[in-house]
Amino acid sequence: MPVSPTTLAQRIKRIRKFNRFYTRILDLLGRTLPYSQYSLSEARILFEIGDQDSPVAQDLVKQLNLDPAQLSRTLKRLEGQGLVVKSPSKTDSRKQILHLSQSGQSELAQLQKLSSHQIESLLSGLSVDQQTQLIDAMQSIETLLGADKATSNLFSIRTYRPGDAGQVIRQHALFYNEHYQFDMSFEAYVSEGLTRFMNGYDVSRDRLWVAELNDRFIGSIAVTKVENTEIAQLRWFLIDPGSQGMGLGNKLINEALLFCRQAGYQGVLLWTIKNLDAARHLYTKSGFELTETKAHTIWGRDLVEEKWELVI
Repeated sequence: MPVSPTTLAQRIKRIRKFNRFYTRILDLLGRTLPYSQYSLSEARILFEIGDQDSPVAQDLVKQLNLDPAQLSRTLKRLEGQGLVVKSPSKTDSRKQILHLSQSGQSELAQLQKLSSHQIESLLSGLSVDQQTQLIDAMQSIETLLGADKATSNLFSIRTYRPGDAGQVIRQHALFYNEHYQFDMSFEAYVSEGLTRFMNGYDVSRDRLWVAELNDRFIGSIAVTKVENTEIAQLRWFLIDPGSQGMGLGNKLINEALLFCRQAGYQGVLLWTIKNLDAARHLYTKSGFELTETKAHTIWGRDLVEEKWELVI
């Protein structure tokens, strides 16, 4: 299992390695698309013009990170081939709107077909589950590094839908195995707890929330009643690593605590492990206090479990 880089220098080295790998996978930079006369730069410009509503050259410079002079030369070449045409902007006479001609639209359709075939070949060796993992990883990169950071705040939080329990189990098993090397007994533990939660579900005292971004699972939290008490327990709190830094953790905890107050609970408790510094910071910020610790071997690891409590 790969070890996560711990220092900035190691992370930089890992990103450089990924860049080289990804460039080899695509094998497109500076080349023509397979069975196409167009360079990658020309194809990208045709794609963007065809995809946008009334783009101008300045838009393409920003979106494609191209040198203005290079873009001007490429546009002139595409105009000469009868693929791109310009028309004056109705709102700004200094600007020229870019359009694809009928020939340009026909060429774009062919390029899209070739591109789809290329991606299909790339995915052919992966299972459906592996393809989903790949798309999720790409979404995380796009969310974290995208120029429009506002999109990172477009997550939604909703209550339980059929199938959510399986997703919560899966994400917990994957996360804690990758980052803390928990063994399969942890997945069984989460599964057993969620099974009891669903079998004894009381809509007035229990609740499960799932957070999504572009229909992709990025987090969860639940409230369940501690037997024979008026105390609630927060459980299955998880934030996808690629979605951290968006304020999602705060929102999930606040949503859960609001429900606890409305449900009439007198207090809230949770169990966590000592290593989870980011989560512990959120608990402290929300008013929880550490009340108990115990060290033991569990889920294949020597761990220190912590009990945190809040009076409401």
